[in-house]
Amino acid sequence: MKEVPEWLPVSCESCRHFNPRNRSVCAVFPDVIPHPIQSGQFDHRKRFPGDGGLGYEPTKAFLDHLTVLEDEALKKVS
Repeated sequence: MKEVPEWLPVSCESCRHFNPRNRSVCAVFPDVIPHPIQSGQFDHRKRFPGDGGLGYEPTKAFLDHLTVLEDEALKKVS
């Protein structure tokens, strides 16, 4: 699976665990997503207390979008 570059910030909305019907929870944090993760202050690609070892996993749509952006950037450089 394609990896999201470390330099690229990620958000809950692009994570496969995110619940779009209730933006304050996800499969990893069913009660409430901790503020440091929601606000982007903490990169949830790293372990966070209470996450049970599950962290950010990009959706296929996000990875597809990232691939398109990379392809466009390579065309401009070529």
